[in-house]
Amino acid sequence: MLEAILLIIGGGLLLYYGGDWLVDGAVGLSLRWGMSPLVVGLTVVAFGTSAPELAVCIKATLNGMDDIALGNVIGSNICNIGLVLAIAALLKPIAVQSQLIKIDVPVSIIAALAFFLQIQDGQLDFSNGIILFAMVVCYVFFSLKMSKKEGKEVEEEFDEEVKPSDKSTLALFGLIFAGLAGVTYGGSIFVDGASTIAAGLGVSQAVIGLTIVALGTSLPELAASIMASLKGHGDMALGNVIGSCIFNLLAIMGITSMIETIDAMGINKVDLGVMLFLMVALLPVLWTQKKLSRLEGAFFLLIYCGYTVYLFMNQGVVA
Repeated sequence: MLEAILLIIGGGLLLYYGGDWLVDGAVGLSLRWGMSPLVVGLTVVAFGTSAPELAVCIKATLNGMDDIALGNVIGSNICNIGLVLAIAALLKPIAVQSQLIKIDVPVSIIAALAFFLQIQDGQLDFSNGIILFAMVVCYVFFSLKMSKKEGKEVEEEFDEEVKPSDKSTLALFGLIFAGLAGVTYGGSIFVDGASTIAAGLGVSQAVIGLTIVALGTSLPELAASIMASLKGHGDMALGNVIGSCIFNLLAIMGITSMIETIDAMGINKVDLGVMLFLMVALLPVLWTQKKLSRLEGAFFLLIYCGYTVYLFMNQGVVA
């Protein structure tokens, strides 16, 4: 068990730093080759920050641990709203931009419903993957078009978030390769550790995916959102969380299911219901108040804690 815990910790660190190096290298090269910060933020950064989740899902699926892969994505979205966003709001109430309310949050709900419909036959295959991935491509292009219409304010936000690197081109390539290696190997040993812990504790792989694995792959979002909130950029924290939820469901599940068919029979409808509830609940809260208050953050955190307790008490133990 100790070895499995060390694999989880080591894999989590490699996923965290590997993803960071990958994004830094890819952003640096993209800006150097003439891409605008706006385009880089909506494409390179968005896909790069999803690399840890993608590595874990592909590794788990190829090893026949489909419950860990699905649990990772569903659990990450629950964790993103119920823990990451909740903590950010508890630290400081989050004021919300109109684009997030009118576009990104509704798109995240559409993504969740599309994912729910795609797994109704008990699996995600290549055709399902194509549909999900096509949706995220459309979302990126639409976001890019809408962001350009917003004008200077959005451009300045991306200029602040996405900055050129002073590293050499060779060093940037080195960061990319080191990041890819870290994410790939980190994802591999992280999944190995998680499956060993599941067997040792006598709980299902789905529960481990929904909790330990999901929390581990959500650490970058947690760190980034806390820092953004403390610096007064709460809207950036919310944008990171919503974007992550969309990419998890559409890009991560889309790419993974195009590589290998995923058996979705092990995911409980309660898990999907909690994810859908949290994602849908954001819209009326943000639409009516244009902010996420500490009270609402506490409400989401309470749901996350209650759901985690429910998992281990009601569906965790393997018969």
